[in-house]
Amino acid sequence: MTEFDRALLALNDTTPEAEQVQLRLLREKSPSERAGMAQRHSAEIIRLARRAIQRLHPEFTESEIGRRFIELHYGEELAKDVDAPGGSRMDHAIDMVDALRPVLRELDRLGVRYYIGGSVASSSHGVGRSTLDVDVVAELNEASARSLMEALQDNYYVSQPAVLDAVKRRSSFSLICLATSFKIDIFVSQDRAFDRSVLDRAKAELLGAADPISVRLAAAEDIILLKLEWFRLGNEASQRQWDDVTQVVKLQGDQLDQGYLHHWANALGVADLLDRLLSEVEMNGN
Repeated sequence: MTEFDRALLALNDTTPEAEQVQLRLLREKSPSERAGMAQRHSAEIIRLARRAIQRLHPEFTESEIGRRFIELHYGEELAKDVDAPGGSRMDHAIDMVDALRPVLRELDRLGVRYYIGGSVASSSHGVGRSTLDVDVVAELNEASARSLMEALQDNYYVSQPAVLDAVKRRSSFSLICLATSFKIDIFVSQDRAFDRSVLDRAKAELLGAADPISVRLAAAEDIILLKLEWFRLGNEASQRQWDDVTQVVKLQGDQLDQGYLHHWANALGVADLLDRLLSEVEMNGN
């Protein structure tokens, strides 16, 4: 982890003057570079968490360490269903790219449109933060979902009932990479006009350093709108969601398409949240 990466972790504790310097440095980075910072943070968090389990339970095998990690971070119910071999990667950077690569390759092979949202996308457009999972929104139907399951079942935890139910209800299901314990949440696209717009506007960016992959990331305006919608659905209780969109607005500044933002904020019923967000950022002088 570089000194610049460590500085990012302390962003919320910085003075306004220091934050301006950090934002200036981040604006000089590409979306791929900013996403890469979040990727490195995430790898470090996972590595430290797994080593902590090893210290507490030196008798654990790699498989047991992997299973305990899943239990602690993703929940007991999911851990019960997962056969996590753990692998021998604990002393290496546990890379989300390793978990994502086969999934995105298969989506591309199937001709399924997708984009990456969540904290990976907000990190690419704002200030990076670590994450223990990746959100992928995909235009899956039953046939493509079954093909995806068949292709991934040997190397990922995947529940057929959960996948088929998600396709039917246009909700989500989880994949867990058995080699790394990294979780990928697949959201079936809602197929609203807005959702189609997000897919159309997603842009290809490189993710990863040593062996990068091309991924499609939600555009800055869209990740703001998506997170505001999640913020409202969560009874406006998630400070993390609010902080994420605040940092995207701060970093992107006048590069944001205000007309697009306001149009879809009205359509999604989050116009008041967008106005509040923009006012807060302006009030703080960013």
